Amino acid sequence: MKYLKRILTIFSYLPLFWMFLLYSFTVRCWIKLGHFPIPSVDDPKYRGFGIHYRLIWYGFLVVVYACIPYLCALLIFKKFARENNLRIPVIMYCTGCVLIAIQVWLDPFRIIYWYLD
Repeated sequence: MKYLKRILTIFSYLPLFWMFLLYSFTVRCWIKLGHFPIPSVDDPKYRGFGIHYRLIWYGFLVVVYACIPYLCALLIFKKFARENNLRIPVIMYCTGCVLIAIQVWLDPFRIIYWYLD
């Protein structure tokens, strides 16, 4: 049960890590370009940060498609574990998911629009 708890705790930080990757990629491109990236003008694929670009893409897929299995594993762990001190991982995961939803739906600074362009 210790290992499962560690895995669930590490996984709970993935949404926040994805947000960090997205904004750090944007800042790197901003520094390289000399101005904030403009959609349809500054293509993120050709900025020279290939690994960073792919980590954001695949990280988003992992976070979105692993949401339901993660919550199911969390509920199973909570039911069968003797210790129920998973409050911080749950708060961090929910905070990260809410921030991703805000970023995708409202798209402040049009970062997602620029990234997917």
